[in-house]
Amino acid sequence: MKRLALFILIAAAVGCKKEYKSIYTFEDKTNKAKVKFVHVVPNAYPLPDTAAQGGLQLYVNGNKITGATNVTYGGGVFPGLEYSLLPAGTNTLKAVIPAGGTRPEIPVLDVQLPLGDQKTYTAFMVDSLPTPSLFLVEENFTQVADSGKYFIRLVNATMGAPALDLYGTTDAATMASAVPYKAASEFKQIFVGTGARGFALRLPGSTVNLGTSSITPVAGRMYTLLTYGVIGKGGTRNPRLTFYTSRFQTYEF
Repeated sequence: MKRLALFILIAAAVGCKKEYKSIYTFEDKTNKAKVKFVHVVPNAYPLPDTAAQGGLQLYVNGNKITGATNVTYGGGVFPGLEYSLLPAGTNTLKAVIPAGGTRPEIPVLDVQLPLGDQKTYTAFMVDSLPTPSLFLVEENFTQVADSGKYFIRLVNATMGAPALDLYGTTDAATMASAVPYKAASEFKQIFVGTGARGFALRLPGSTVNLGTSSITPVAGRMYTLLTYGVIGKGGTRNPRLTFYTSRFQTYEF
């Protein structure tokens, strides 16, 4: 019986899921908020003679929350499918390109991060150096999808962009209309269908694709189509369309 009890305890410990990747992991959720971070600062270069954007390390109230992980430009989000659990109230967010070789640490962003108790947010680090900014979206993940459907939305984080449409090329329908810069459309639920679903970024009224992406969706999940880059710039700063998962499963704070 003692061996059985010990086995149950070990199995329970192994089966526990670490829900948050944060310095505040396992703390009580009272007076806390959930935050996901997205890096779309197009000219955060580690070296002046490079065109490759640097990954960012993040500090909240002086505490490093990203560990050894750099938040990569564009498609990289932190902490992945999860959310960091942070104190409610007015926090300080600092983002830096970490030091490397003989190069010192490069400051990128130093702003206030206001968070409400029991709220969920996505924090988009946007605009270009020397005046980047924070675009904060308070999320509502309480919606329940109808059977066989999933949710999508468009976030416009492309500098210099006019209002943009998200067009579903597989479903032949507009999914979000005239979304301005530093704004997010409402989530729209659509049928999962079969296989990958294609999406295109377009100017309102145009059939020309400015960028494309595809998702193989799972019913019930919420996905964000993200456009980033700089209008009129080429190379790594050319406007692009990508996606990430905003809600992986049924929402609970």
